[in-house]
Amino acid sequence: MRYPILSAVALLALMSSSSASLAGKKSPAPEPQSDTRPQWLWLEAEGGGAHVGLNTFTVDEGATTAGFRRQSTGGPMIGVGGGVQLFVMTLGPRLRLGFFDRFTLTTLGGELGIRVPIGVAVPHFDLGGGYASVGNMRSDEQASRPEISIDGLYGRLGGGLDLHVSRGVTVGANVSGELYAMSPPGVNTSTPREIQQSVSRGDAVEAANRIKQAEGTSYGSGLTISASVGFHY
Repeated sequence: MRYPILSAVALLALMSSSSASLAGKKSPAPEPQSDTRPQWLWLEAEGGGAHVGLNTFTVDEGATTAGFRRQSTGGPMIGVGGGVQLFVMTLGPRLRLGFFDRFTLTTLGGELGIRVPIGVAVPHFDLGGGYASVGNMRSDEQASRPEISIDGLYGRLGGGLDLHVSRGVTVGANVSGELYAMSPPGVNTSTPREIQQSVSRGDAVEAANRIKQAEGTSYGSGLTISASVGFHY
């Protein structure tokens, strides 16, 4: 009887040792899974500064002269954009307002962007264009003259870098260059030809009126630097 009893005791000891060993081992914690759900919508607000240089057609009635004059100015700007995001591409409208000493500048148009995520950093490149408007334009040389409003088109090329502070929120910095071509209402590419025809007919009054009507016609370029906060859904 002694051997069966010893065998039973040894078996119980082995089972107890195995149970203690298993109990001492902790099951590995599950690894956190990254959220890889696609984001389809984006919204961005920005603020910063802009510099604009315009060649503006001005008429000096006192000196009976007219021609393009260069004016450069800088000031603060604000903007907002939004739209859809398709993998690395974004598409949507963007509105910007610039506040300068001699005028205000508004642009509203579409924008196509490419975003390249690299960890938490997202470099992006943007191409846009649309409607541009200058309001309350005034001349320092002729302060008594009424303010002029012009509108036309703009084109923009820019880029920047965003950083994710969370999955759906980014902060970033942007820089862009713009081209502008604007004119008063009723003035278009045929206006210089019409002025020349009036001069050829000897109609100095009509030519002078058309020249005066063209005052404010502008073309030029700009540079914008801004900081932004974006939301992605």
